[in-house]
Amino acid sequence: MRKLILVLLILLTPTLLFAEEYNSSITVGLYTHHYVDGEYTEGIDNKLIAIEHKGWNFADFVNSHGNETQFFGYGWHTKKIESEDADDWWVRGNIYLGVLVGYGDHHPIHLGAISPGLYPTGSIGYKRYSLEVGVMPGFVWSGVKIEF
Repeated sequence: MRKLILVLLILLTPTLLFAEEYNSSITVGLYTHHYVDGEYTEGIDNKLIAIEHKGWNFADFVNSHGNETQFFGYGWHTKKIESEDADDWWVRGNIYLGVLVGYGDHHPIHLGAISPGLYPTGSIGYKRYSLEVGVMPGFVWSGVKIEF
């Protein structure tokens, strides 16, 4: 799965570098902190790679139980609230809704390996680059997003 994502990234590189309108994005995970089996884990590398195009999302990551997991879904974003004092800086809210494959019985609601996924996040950005942070009961994650 990761090889497929890397091939897509290579193919999209010219668009990434020269795009003037932003319909797509790539997110790379930075840090995740999980609550697993009654204890918080140390910050882990979740190996998150996510691709979004016109709201549709695909993400591949390693969950807190060490299983490779995929997310397929849709993301809604608020309008960017731009700073009046600092050119090109902005904030916005996001929510992602979809299906997780890979959590299995580690997720409270599941049918085999398939579970629902709902992720509210917030972003602070500069031009087409942003830091996205999600806080949910049980975990906190962050990633760097590049829009193109």
